[in-house]
Amino acid sequence: MITATSNGLEMSPELARKLFHEGAILLVLNMPSSTEFGIDMKSWTTGHKFKGIKMIPPGYHYVYYNAVNSHGDVAPRIGFFHKFEPKEIVVKIWNSEKEELEDKNVSDEELERIKGDQQNLDSYLGAYPYDVLDLWRKLTMHINDDVVKKLSPDTGVIRSALELVAEDSATESSSENLYLKRKLKRKWGRPQNEEEKEESLLPHLVPQLGTEIKYSQPKDIYPANSTPSEITFHFMDKTYAFEQILHLYQKPHDLLGEFQFSFVCFILGLNYESFLQWKNLLELFCFCETAIEKYTQFYVDFVACLQVHLCECSDIEDNFLMCDNSEDNVIYKHVTHLFKTVYESNVVNNDLVNNIAMLQDHLRRVFSWNFQYEQEEDDEDLPVIVDMED
Repeated sequence: MITATSNGLEMSPELARKLFHEGAILLVLNMPSSTEFGIDMKSWTTGHKFKGIKMIPPGYHYVYYNAVNSHGDVAPRIGFFHKFEPKEIVVKIWNSEKEELEDKNVSDEELERIKGDQQNLDSYLGAYPYDVLDLWRKLTMHINDDVVKKLSPDTGVIRSALELVAEDSATESSSENLYLKRKLKRKWGRPQNEEEKEESLLPHLVPQLGTEIKYSQPKDIYPANSTPSEITFHFMDKTYAFEQILHLYQKPHDLLGEFQFSFVCFILGLNYESFLQWKNLLELFCFCETAIEKYTQFYVDFVACLQVHLCECSDIEDNFLMCDNSEDNVIYKHVTHLFKTVYESNVVNNDLVNNIAMLQDHLRRVFSWNFQYEQEEDDEDLPVIVDMED
């Protein structure tokens, strides 16, 4: 026997009972009606009776919301990751002055009272959208405690609009991070155009202390004392930079967790810095000929992640990734280079070849991407020889 949920997914009564008793609860107190509120891949506009979400499966989930004023103006999005335990009750309360949720300290006695009143609370709680669970698990399968702890802002909150302050008022560590990013941009990137040169003259703003997502950056793109020819090699094969980031984690696949973390924070958290990090990691992974042979299983799973991002989530991002296969589409160029590198490499791994073929076929069939590998490279893609002196 099966029953239909409010999401249109048919669920057996046994599963519904299990989720009701074993699932976690996110209790949201005093949130104004008409707030845009979501968990994972589903969002709603809250009504006056809304008090949270029930039947949340164990594991990491992403909760997000936008305050909406009486004129219908929508505030920047705020979100957070939380690892829900079975039967856990998480209580948040709305701060009307800050227009955001805050943790509510709840005593053990009050928690027991909430548990005892769960039947009465039931009508005020929306059910977790079970129909998105399979996709959500694919999107976050490499996100774990180590990844979330390393990347999350000190505040624990991810904002679509960063709180920026002048560089002079930032901490020494923030200034060092900014210097490192500029140094890497000079080394790794093409020469600045006129617009970028003008932008570099503007005051430099950095995120308010504790609000920035702590994404990984390679310290160097090539080893110290490299010859010009060696520098050229490291621009063409970015394995050295790849391993710089890889070694920041205890387990190689945690770097895939960062790749997934940045994607979620962009498509759900609307965080632009996360989109930039996702693109940077995509480029890095796609231009590592040596790494593909050395870390083949990593690449098997990377291509599987990419399949989810580019194919299964294409409707969620309104196809923002899926423009024509033109020279302006850097994502098309990156994946094309990856496909070409794998097919020309010495790697003999059926899983990798099959995953590449599936992804390539989908992109060609659905989005009309043409993967005829050109021998000539665009000028912008050619390696840049840089001065050894910084």
